[in-house]
Amino acid sequence: MIEVSGLYKAYGLNQAVRGVSFQAQKGEIVGLIGRNGAGKSTTMNMIAGYISSDEGNVWINDHDILKEPLEAKRHLGYMPEVPPLYSEMTVFKYLEFVCKLMGVEKGRIESHLKGILDEVGLEHMKNRLIGNLSKGYRQRVGIAKALCGDPENIILDEPTSGLDPQQIVEIRKVIQALGKEHTVIISSHILKELADICTRLIIIDRGRVVADDTIEHLISRSDAGRVLELNVKEPVDITKVLRAVEDVTDVTRQSFITGNANYRITQKPGTNRSEAVSRAAAAAGATILLLRPVEYSLEDVFFDLTQRTSLEAGEVR
Repeated sequence: MIEVSGLYKAYGLNQAVRGVSFQAQKGEIVGLIGRNGAGKSTTMNMIAGYISSDEGNVWINDHDILKEPLEAKRHLGYMPEVPPLYSEMTVFKYLEFVCKLMGVEKGRIESHLKGILDEVGLEHMKNRLIGNLSKGYRQRVGIAKALCGDPENIILDEPTSGLDPQQIVEIRKVIQALGKEHTVIISSHILKELADICTRLIIIDRGRVVADDTIEHLISRSDAGRVLELNVKEPVDITKVLRAVEDVTDVTRQSFITGNANYRITQKPGTNRSEAVSRAAAAAGATILLLRPVEYSLEDVFFDLTQRTSLEAGEVR
């Protein structure tokens, strides 16, 4: 289990991380998502003990990462965005070296590595020089390095960065398999990659956690179903007519050179005024071409949450 409580980190006047808190349990694959510069990598580095926090605590299986670093790191495997690999070593020799550093018993190293190599799909590459591997296979070596010593908790920072689509699919399968027996935290700025493998998402923006939930709950908490799209052929602007409909809170209009207009109509949560909207538009003389609820994607949710924190901070985009 990984527990993070009230992490703060500043670089000069730049507050990179502001009060980040969350927990990750065994069997969870938790995705850490945010824009570039949101504070993801700084948070990951503090969890892994690579850098210290200004405030707050990190516990790895109940061991404080700063007060008990050796004991905490025995339970933690970490793969940074650029894995520290030795290109002149073979895959097996490099991982054997890591095992020795991690305190794996000498007589157990070979069998221990066989299991890891099988798990990440590197058995057939174990005698290849790391410098001769493709980036996809080097990423697998980085994941294998994080598994040395049987840590219960795995942190992967941008593990699919720079990979082609086929390599991404293969690494995704490896991570999904890891999630069955480990606590996994994985960071990325590419939402779809995390959505395909994570059981939970933590969205970080401007150094703060702005959402922490399952994908299904994040979408249900958003404006999904609250916004109607109305496309009409109209003689006049009907914005005021639509705003007068009960439970409608906002109306925006976009006109087209063809004489059609498109409206986005926001309703109060838990309401559905599509019939009333239809009647009002028709009564105003508009010919309705399309009326439907707007389907929200996870990308929409992410954009709304991060845009909201930017507006609250006075940031103009």
